[in-house]
Amino acid sequence: MLLGFLIKAAIAAAVVSAIVIYVSGKITRQKIQEELRNKNVKSAMIKAINECDNVVSLKDMDSDQEYEIHGDSVDSYLDSGDVIYC
Repeated sequence: MLLGFLIKAAIAAAVVSAIVIYVSGKITRQKIQEELRNKNVKSAMIKAINECDNVVSLKDMDSDQEYEIHGDSVDSYLDSGDVIYC
């Protein structure tokens, strides 16, 4: 019983894991496009912006893959729900 629970927990953790990307300086639309192009992503939607931790969370529009981009600051022109085309 416990083994089944642990296996389910491991699978759930693997499904929602995000790829973490670090950039130097301010997180801008252009830097997001460059980083996602390197990961072969065509388009992604901004899920959340955390200005306290300087993190932008994105979701690939073609798959369920999630990305987190960490930087020194977040550009004020970025909004949740914006779609970034690469």
